[in-house]
Amino acid sequence: EGRARRQLEALGLSSGCGIKVDLDSGAGQPHVALVGPSDAVEEAARLATELFIDPTFLFDRCFVPLDEALLGRLEESRGRAVWEIAAVTGCQVVLERDSDSGPRLALAGPPA
Repeated sequence: EGRARRQLEALGLSSGCGIKVDLDSGAGQPHVALVGPSDAVEEAARLATELFIDPTFLFDRCFVPLDEALLGRLEESRGRAVWEIAAVTGCQVVLERDSDSGPRLALAGPPA
């Protein structure tokens, strides 16, 4: 809830549009009202659409650097260890071999 509201407020600032969020709209889903000049509302709507395409913007993320030995162990058995980490934690887990900072395990999940 807090992260979503902050993301939407930042979106409003970047588009020049006022955004009002009602998380308790009674309709079972949050209600978002865009207020401002038509060009600002259009830009905010475009940015919001891009934001909501990937709901992981709500997730906390962390990255665990991997050395070559650990990378090899995680890749064994077609990545079974990575799948097991995801199953146990409920997080989205991705093995990133080619990140700018070297191999790492990326984890994302709902905030605690």
